[in-house]
Amino acid sequence: MRRILILVAMVAIALGALASGGAMAQEKKKKKSEGKEMTYERKLPANYAPFGPCYVTNYQGGQFFEGRVSIAIEAENVAARGVVWSNKPLVNGIIQPLAVKLFEQGRPTPSRVEAFKKEAARQLDARFKDKIKGIYVREVMG
Repeated sequence: MRRILILVAMVAIALGALASGGAMAQEKKKKKSEGKEMTYERKLPANYAPFGPCYVTNYQGGQFFEGRVSIAIEAENVAARGVVWSNKPLVNGIIQPLAVKLFEQGRPTPSRVEAFKKEAARQLDARFKDKIKGIYVREVMG
């Protein structure tokens, strides 16, 4: 009888060790995968400047509608990025009315997003001569 109790206790201990070992392996995998996650902002090179999101709310056909758009501006070099970034209120003042226009007919189509990018590039190039290399839409939700 005593041998059976000892054997049952040993099996219980072994099963507990296996279960905790499996949990520890899952924790290690989870920590490894968490370390590899990177956000978009971390992937941006030094001459990119993220702006937004610009929020737009209105009523479309009697329904409440919300939308948001975020962009990234590629500058010619790091110094040009500093100039653009230091004028962030000016850039937001250019982007916000364009965002309202983007969402004024509801959910934007790909052609309206391209028109938004072209108009933003034109207006920003007019303000920051030879400092803007490109405009990229990071996120459009609406």
